[in-house]
Amino acid sequence: MKPTGCEYHAYLGIPSLLAAGHQVLPPDADSSLQAGELHFKRMHLHSELTLAQILTDLDAATHALQPPSDFPRAQSHATRAAALTELLEHPLALLEPPYFSAEDFMAFRELLGTASGAQSRQFQQFRRALGLEECVSPLYAAFRTAISQASTTMHHVAHTPEHHLHGISQAILRLSRAYQHWQARHVRIVTVHIGEHTPGTAETSGVRYLKQRPATPFPELWAVADTSGNHSA
Repeated sequence: MKPTGCEYHAYLGIPSLLAAGHQVLPPDADSSLQAGELHFKRMHLHSELTLAQILTDLDAATHALQPPSDFPRAQSHATRAAALTELLEHPLALLEPPYFSAEDFMAFRELLGTASGAQSRQFQQFRRALGLEECVSPLYAAFRTAISQASTTMHHVAHTPEHHLHGISQAILRLSRAYQHWQARHVRIVTVHIGEHTPGTAETSGVRYLKQRPATPFPELWAVADTSGNHSA
């Protein structure tokens, strides 16, 4: 493979990436408010970039589980997707006090119009990839097929560390756990910023809407793997 000859900024598309983080507040707005709005937007851009890689790895893990199977590669991709899902909590943490306050948010919230994180197409794809929204997870379907082809059971795979599918089962559980932690953190942050009863920007009921959406991805695997019944440890 020949090198492209691109310099760093061109290779990564830095100019376009930084341009995406433009501010909505007027140029003469208080500099502190401008910094707060840019922080809010850039943390969401951070999440979208992370989601893009999560979806890429989940797709790669699914393909690696299918014949001709490459189980170590499937495990690597699934584990990376889980670790990246854990990383999604980090930009959320930076949208909490003392890094970002409700006052910071309310200073420009009305400029969001009907824009809402609930409209994120990648996050909707992520939920479908996890088997939520009444969808079948392609990764989990491929995992179940691999178990069947190995003439074994999910319980055996989940409790037998030496089995070649065990690591994948643990990566899937880690992915589920990371998503649950993200859900809980998101509800907490929205509660801090707008309270329990303020409507959301996309004509939702806000916090009440978010509290109706908690879900545990891959409950079947949890049922056989987690004898304590604790799905969010």
